[in-house]
Amino acid sequence: NGVLLWNVIYPASGSRFNYSTNIAVDNSRNVFVTGRGQNGPTGYDFLTIRIDQVTGIIQNSIIPTQFSLSQNYPNPFNPSTNINYELPVTGIVSIKVYDILGNEVKILVNEKQNAGSYSVTFDASSRPSGIYFYKLVTEGFSETKKMVVVK
Repeated sequence: NGVLLWNVIYPASGSRFNYSTNIAVDNSRNVFVTGRGQNGPTGYDFLTIRIDQVTGIIQNSIIPTQFSLSQNYPNPFNPSTNINYELPVTGIVSIKVYDILGNEVKILVNEKQNAGSYSVTFDASSRPSGIYFYKLVTEGFSETKKMVVVK
């Protein structure tokens, strides 16, 4: 009947450069809103929010605008650590761990993944203390970082 029942604002700062580009409702009465917002002078975040009209639960997924491989955390670590990475496009992703001599010791990821933010855990409980490297490889991007196992 035209009465406002709920309101969601993204982001909380209310930047005037954010706007929605599409809205849809599925058969389960979930509302989907897609849009983009400026995240600096030249970059954009793309966001899709799903709002369940019954529970009011909001789920969102921000699509990164560039490839990113974060430093593992914690570092140094024992026995496991987390590695976060971001993909702006869908593609084949490989993350491998190497020892100080360049020998491959573990394949953490080797599959097609959608654009988005990911986290993978490396368990070094069977590995000796030392310096290791992890490498993210996708089409058009490759980056390597160092991590330290201390036992």
